[in-house]
Amino acid sequence: MNLPTEIKEAINRNNLVVFVGSGLSSKFGLPTWKNLAKDIITDINDKKFNDLLPLLESGLFSPIEVLDKIQEEHTKIRTYIKKHFKIEKSLDFSLHKKIFEVTNSIITTNYDNAFEEACSNTIVPSKYTSNFNISEINKSEKPYIFKLHGCHTEPDNCIIFSEDYKKLYEGDTASKEKLKSIFLDKTILFVGFSFSDPDINLIFSKLDKLLKIIFIISF
Repeated sequence: MNLPTEIKEAINRNNLVVFVGSGLSSKFGLPTWKNLAKDIITDINDKKFNDLLPLLESGLFSPIEVLDKIQEEHTKIRTYIKKHFKIEKSLDFSLHKKIFEVTNSIITTNYDNAFEEACSNTIVPSKYTSNFNISEINKSEKPYIFKLHGCHTEPDNCIIFSEDYKKLYEGDTASKEKLKSIFLDKTILFVGFSFSDPDINLIFSKLDKLLKIIFIISF
């Protein structure tokens, strides 16, 4: 991969943070937001929800808008996340391992355990639910995996609905303050996002004035 000069310089200065979206884990066959919403509605098989499917397929409603509409079924949604976002050890984590070769500072919005498996579980991830663990991020050269939207192992704490995003990014949260400090101090490489991704658009809208250097690689 032909990296921009700024990224190469950040690697040499140990100043690079990789911010990872769902595109990086797509090869593991994990469900997209759209498929998650479709699968839940199909499983519920209730007419009041089935009517949302053509709106989702046509793009009139985004996956998050549909999930908000079926939020009363949050237990089924969180059970689905716990079941479908665990990645087996036998799969190929070579791309994640290559990222660790250039930086040990990882932020991800993914629920899966790909980075944990890639480092043989030598790095305990920091989740947004622990203010103490978040406070320790980026204080030294210690490696970290910052799971910004939670983990499949704790589905009750995963960021899923609009109100979850609002609390995380608009509230007075340790996660938001940590992101600000990282974005001010580090060079950020976004991997596995696209400009149509609701995660990245929301992050840009809240933190765009604080970003230092951003490059995006989509998969």
